[in-house]
Amino acid sequence: MRVLLLTYALAACTASAQNNLQNEAGNGAAAAITRERMTSLPIDRVSDLALRELASRMTAVSRPSELNSAVVRLLFAGPPHWSEVGLCGAMRVELEFAGPTPPPFSGFDPAAPTHASSVRAAEVYRIVGPVEPDAEVSEVRAEEENRRCAPAGPVIPAVVGDLSRAYYFTFEGEEFPAMSLLVLQQAIADAQAGRYRTVGCAASARSSPECRNPVALLGGLNTDNLVSLQIALPGLSGNRNVIRARFLIPGAPREQLYWSVAIEADIARRPNESEVIERLGRTEIARSGPSPYD
Repeated sequence: MRVLLLTYALAACTASAQNNLQNEAGNGAAAAITRERMTSLPIDRVSDLALRELASRMTAVSRPSELNSAVVRLLFAGPPHWSEVGLCGAMRVELEFAGPTPPPFSGFDPAAPTHASSVRAAEVYRIVGPVEPDAEVSEVRAEEENRRCAPAGPVIPAVVGDLSRAYYFTFEGEEFPAMSLLVLQQAIADAQAGRYRTVGCAASARSSPECRNPVALLGGLNTDNLVSLQIALPGLSGNRNVIRARFLIPGAPREQLYWSVAIEADIARRPNESEVIERLGRTEIARSGPSPYD
């Protein structure tokens, strides 16, 4: 996964740094974050230039919906782009802001100053067709994929916490999501074709009518509703992986908003060879509500 985790507290730019930038602009100097400036400028000016460069790439913002909380979140997103054949990617940046703790039995003052307490940035993804990580891609095909990804949004909601639909999904576990998506695609396709039947429902989902036929439930999952994907890699002496995927259930009650799917898969990883799915193990489907970060 193309992930950049920035977990330091952000310092506000000082007035002197801002004055320096204004002086540079007035003198005709380009306020760009060059390699030379990264190593030579004071830290406050480097952070200001770097964050300006990052901000210039963002094309969407998701504003907080809840102001009466200790931490409020802002999401920013860059434009969609081609990642793999059938897969679009986009940068998502999440900033958290904290303010002063209010007196007991009183709410948070929405007008009180806050400070940026953390920032995380990661690549997020959306499936727009069969994912083909090993496909040969010509310049013409790459242009086609980029054109297909350009309208494949929105990347983030307009309001943080909007769970009315799925947006781009997150991925964790290794650098790229391609192999995890191949496992997910194969499990869904094999369930649809009746070739894969080792599928069951967890206790949290057994009361759902859909769990009367878990195979049909798996085969009917729509990757447009995928909100998160994760792979748990095997130890040093095995090839059993667990791919976990969450799918939004549009219109479902908040406490049962997602299908949470765990797929066991044996994946061969040999040096200098493409990864190969050797077999699918058991799949278990649970039902769950949102986490605090949804």
